[in-house]
Order: sequence, then C-alpha cells, then structure tokens
Amino acid sequence: MSASPPPDVAVAAQKVQSWLDSQQRALTPDEIANLSPADRLEYTRARSQQTSMPAWKDPRATK
Repeated sequence: MSASPPPDVAVAAQKVQSWLDSQQRALTPDEIANLSPADRLEYTRARSQQTSMPAWKDPRATK
C-alpha cells in the first residue's frame, strides 16, 4: 500500500495538473479551422514538437 501525500501537497499537485492540462489542450477541428494560416502552421508545429519523442542518443558515445 502506498501512503497518500499530505492534503496541502495533494491540493498543490491538483492545481499544477489543472494548469498543465489547460496549457496542453488540443484544439477542436472547428477551432483549428478558424485559425489564420500562419496560426494554424504555428499550432501544428508546436503540437508536433509536444507529441514527438526526443532523438535517441547512444549512451556509449558519452565517453
């Protein structure tokens, strides 16, 4: 069994999680359709960077 965090820590974690969720919210297709072409391009670039995985690095090359 895992111990639950203190109440103040749980409240702070919930506030942080709700802020993160609001920052990373994906736009609906209707919202994307209403964007200007430049804003649509910027949105898709930012979204693809958020969802793509970082490049793999060979750990043996760090010598």
